[in-house]
Amino acid sequence: MHLKTIFAVFLTASAMLITSVSQAVTIEVGYPYSSLFDVTFKKIYPMFREAHPDIEVKFRATYDNYEDAANTILRERVSNKLPDVTFQGLNRQAMFVEKGIAKSLEPFIAKEANFAKDGYHKAMLDLGTFNGQVYGLPFSVSLPVGYYNMDAMNKAGIKKLPSTWDEVVDACDKLRAVGYDNPLFWGWNITGNWFFQALMWSQGEPIIKNGKVNFDGPAGLKALETGYMPPNKAANEMLGDFYRQNPNKHTAVRQAGLLREWIAYPGDNSLAITQVLYDGLESIVTGDSDDMAALQEELADEVSSMLPN
Repeated sequence: MHLKTIFAVFLTASAMLITSVSQAVTIEVGYPYSSLFDVTFKKIYPMFREAHPDIEVKFRATYDNYEDAANTILRERVSNKLPDVTFQGLNRQAMFVEKGIAKSLEPFIAKEANFAKDGYHKAMLDLGTFNGQVYGLPFSVSLPVGYYNMDAMNKAGIKKLPSTWDEVVDACDKLRAVGYDNPLFWGWNITGNWFFQALMWSQGEPIIKNGKVNFDGPAGLKALETGYMPPNKAANEMLGDFYRQNPNKHTAVRQAGLLREWIAYPGDNSLAITQVLYDGLESIVTGDSDDMAALQEELADEVSSMLPN
């Protein structure tokens, strides 16, 4: 399963100060997707203030998406207007570390006696670890999850849910035969080429391998011819009653052991590569591209030219 994670990345030392009430500090925080996370932060902020009355949090205008989040931080670095904490996609952390923007959390983790016991186990910390040091803390994780309309499936005579992509295609054919003109919705345009990477990972292949394009083979061609959960174990255990009442929400949690990384495109062209692949996938949806082998070759050549030598 393909992993998409939002990480809290610390950018300035003031975000990690431990102060007394007489030395109150204000930290500025930026996060993406207002529609998803406004409710979350409104809920947890009063609890944070109660636990840390010496720290006031000022929330900046939300980023539109992960690409906007990364671009905003790059601009704010130039103008020396960085927030203290920014919530970024997993696949953008490496860029901030390489550019010296993100700050290591190791000195502060060392002072937390129960840090791992609080739920940040090694598997999740490794996703935010670079050169042996933790730079980002996982905040939420999501997986692509498929939902089936069982009334429609029964109408098409499908008794067993698909377990392979070939079976998905076969099910779509049967659904069309009984009147469902558009039997499948696939969110191709989600941030960071996430679903394209998911289609690659479902075949056991990363989109980039050893710093080079890896979607130029059979897996990439097959990929073209076609909610969030807490990453903290302790948090998921506290949500036991919620998951029992909402079993669909537990699907992603049950699959946590199958997680695969959201790969970052290396080098200074990381964001530009995301856009190149986005445009290529859009051309499929709009009907501008109908020769997948030709599109695959075009995208592979262009992305290869943008990767570091």
